[in-house]
Amino acid sequence: MEIHSCASLVPIFNHLDDDEIIRISSITKHRRFNKGDIISSPGDMPSIYIIAKGAIKEYFINYNGDENLIRIYRSGDVIGELSVFDEPSELYNEAMSDVDLCYITQESINELMINHPSIAIKLLKEYGKRLRKSDLQNKRLATGSISARLASYLIDEAKNKQSNAFRLELSLKEIANFLATTPETISRKLKLFEENSIIKRQNKNIEIINYKLLEDEIYDGL
Repeated sequence: MEIHSCASLVPIFNHLDDDEIIRISSITKHRRFNKGDIISSPGDMPSIYIIAKGAIKEYFINYNGDENLIRIYRSGDVIGELSVFDEPSELYNEAMSDVDLCYITQESINELMINHPSIAIKLLKEYGKRLRKSDLQNKRLATGSISARLASYLIDEAKNKQSNAFRLELSLKEIANFLATTPETISRKLKLFEENSIIKRQNKNIEIINYKLLEDEIYDGL
């Protein structure tokens, strides 16, 4: 991993010149995590994390002790930008694969934003985008049918992987948790999508063979 590759990956820093990127690199630390490692947990000192390689899942533990998935982050994504302006996060971040990331502590990023106010503005804009995505997810969960939620999830996965053929990163239980349903329901809906020639499935490998019909599932279920 190049010393300043992380800073070059993300939109919040892409307006800076090379000297400024190098300056950011001087306050950036680098770490590698193995699959299953906890990257951050409630009460940790706030930091901004930039994923150079790999995938991370963010979740909280409910009162029953169950894991509730919030979102998945991938290469180029930023984690923890809100904690720089607020209290430490109450969420867990766990490596879903081997992960290379960079991080900048709250103290260092605050000093950086004093010297570069435009970075603070970009961080707030990034958080605004995250809020809109969360709001859309909440609306889908509140108003959409299970078929609509699953279809939307599969389309999002295809977009993230930039391919209509991809491997599910989550287990059926994790997908069910994310979509507020049960693993049995997810399994039945996937089988129904197969029977209707919308997808092909082999274990965790999915191929969308009729994108329009899958999109129709979203709109029909709202």
